Amino acid sequence: MLNFGYAILSSYILNAITNAGLEPYLGFLHQKRPGKMSLVLDLMEEYRAWVVDRVVIKLREQYKNKQYIDTKLKSILISEIQATIAKKYIYNGKKLKLEHIIQRQVYRLSGEFAGEHNYKPYIFKW
Repeated sequence: MLNFGYAILSSYILNAITNAGLEPYLGFLHQKRPGKMSLVLDLMEEYRAWVVDRVVIKLREQYKNKQYIDTKLKSILISEIQATIAKKYIYNGKKLKLEHIIQRQVYRLSGEFAGEHNYKPYIFKW
């Protein structure tokens, strides 16, 4: 379930990276390897626990005897993750959808690469 959820999250991260004009294969935490989108993996770290892990933990008890992810469970995971990403959170004093926060954070990272300012990860309030 985690890997499936991470794949969903990675698509949102890749979209934000592409919109910002950054190279998804050039990361700073994950090693550069052919075919690995290192920057996507790097930026996912900021959101994994909040977006995917929480959903999987919530569903774990209900589906603990599942040996594989069936169509129904995939649908539930997709819906739960999309709901989390569509939900609004406080960001710099404003309520924004997480999808927009991710995009702004990628633009901030772009500013870090350009030497304009220091990158600060988004901190979720539990």
